Amino acid sequence: MPDGPCYRCLYPEPPPPGLFPSCAEGGVLGVLPGIVGSIQAMETIKLILGAGDSLAGRLLLFDALGMKFRELKLPQKSRLPDVRKNRTIHQLIDYYEFCGVRGEEAPAPDLQVPEMTPRELKLRLDHGDDLIF
Repeated sequence: MPDGPCYRCLYPEPPPPGLFPSCAEGGVLGVLPGIVGSIQAMETIKLILGAGDSLAGRLLLFDALGMKFRELKLPQKSRLPDVRKNRTIHQLIDYYEFCGVRGEEAPAPDLQVPEMTPRELKLRLDHGDDLIF
């Protein structure tokens, strides 16, 4: 939203490199990107159609373990630093380098990951095989 707060209004300065672990180091619950992505897609559709109440000016927090949502109202633009007039960001930066994230290491070429079909899994479970995923 052109008149709404932006990320830099909330956090004017980026965190120092290495302050937070990367997703690879800290872990990500695999379904979270899908949940958050679905919410972002819905917000985009609402903005395009001009329908519903958008999250503009509000911050939605999602607690996956507690399955709870919280909503925080962000300060009105008049109380936010005027980052749009004094923009210091003119291009994207290399966030991997900036955040101190190492590149993903390729698996060893001889590493074979076992696979099985759902039917094979069912047969093995019915047979009483002790499986570890």
